[in-house]
Amino acid sequence: MTELSGSGSAQRRREERRKRAADMVMHLRREVLLAPGRRAAVRAALGHEPGSPRTFRAYREISAFLAPGLPKREEEAFLAVAAMLCAQPAGNRKQDVTAADAEEKGPQRTRTLGGSCALAVNRSEITEKSVEARLHQLCRGDSRSLHRQLPRLVHHLRGVGVEVEWTHLVDDMTRWDIDRERIAAGWLREFYQGLTARSATQKTTPEDDASQEDQA
Repeated sequence: MTELSGSGSAQRRREERRKRAADMVMHLRREVLLAPGRRAAVRAALGHEPGSPRTFRAYREISAFLAPGLPKREEEAFLAVAAMLCAQPAGNRKQDVTAADAEEKGPQRTRTLGGSCALAVNRSEITEKSVEARLHQLCRGDSRSLHRQLPRLVHHLRGVGVEVEWTHLVDDMTRWDIDRERIAAGWLREFYQGLTARSATQKTTPEDDASQEDQA
């Protein structure tokens, strides 16, 4: 039985995984991100398969959040997100620590990767054409392609100060090969909706322009 079955047990497994992912993100933000040696140990796992020598020391930080007998795709997602979090540019690490403070005070609005991309465009930190092409490429690929290409986009987003919802990303990466179309549609929907909202606030009609001229 897969998580696509819609069963209560599948939903419980997903909720339990998201809880472990959130706990891991909080641990990394609180204990690892500003500790150079520990951060480097997790960052070294970026782009490597679970169990490869470059990942050995990362397990010291993430193993407490991995369920016994978890599927390989889930372990890969936890490891990849932990490595991306620890590989973010130095100037934005404290922002992520501050985000942990906010989350402890109560639930925060979450956004998909598509929402983060839209935010970067709206802030003029990245061009719409560029990020759209990257997002489309990600959405076309399988899990191997996702793990290979995603770190570069995430690093760029964090480099310009756009927050990434790490817990959500663990869940999406875990389910990618079994529910890719649904997840990709969610990313693209939130990306284009974010751009539409920006356009609506910026757009003025010819009548509006004429009215403003009359009042001048």
